[in-house]
Amino acid sequence: MKAVPTRAKQIDAVTAFIDKFTDAEEERTTKDLATIIVDGIYDLWTVDVRDASPPIRVGLAFKVPMVAKVYHVAWTGISLFNGEETRMAWCVSADSNVGTLAPVDSEYWKIIKESTAKAGAPGNNKAGYQAGDMVTLHLGTDPYHVLAVADKCVLLRRDKTLSLECETNANLDLYYRKWER
Repeated sequence: MKAVPTRAKQIDAVTAFIDKFTDAEEERTTKDLATIIVDGIYDLWTVDVRDASPPIRVGLAFKVPMVAKVYHVAWTGISLFNGEETRMAWCVSADSNVGTLAPVDSEYWKIIKESTAKAGAPGNNKAGYQAGDMVTLHLGTDPYHVLAVADKCVLLRRDKTLSLECETNANLDLYYRKWER
């Protein structure tokens, strides 16, 4: 994948989109304008993409054009997203306090570039949490399973709803209790 287009090319492209918006015969909303601009930005980022995106798998290190840092896929699995079961990926960087969740079938993955960086790789947690641990809220009435860990955060699955939640080590220590069997 080539680098992100220059600032000047991006400005020219956005100018062309705004001109197209303002020259239109029919009336459009600001949402229409926002859609045109965002679609145009994605077109700029993907215009020179020749390689297929790498398969989304745990341990994949990658970069995206708009951010300098390297991210790692720390977990993939099924979760409820917008009311539907969706395959999700939890991604973390070396400085992530919570990480981010993204659907695996998202357009986002088309713009990533694989990296060989090791810093920020998941699997170790500075507070000692491990995948498989159980933590609870509300005096043990609300259990969560730890699905994956990173340096400063964990990914939790809530037993009651099967929803995913990202949590910082600090919040885990403050609000949760490790389930001891």
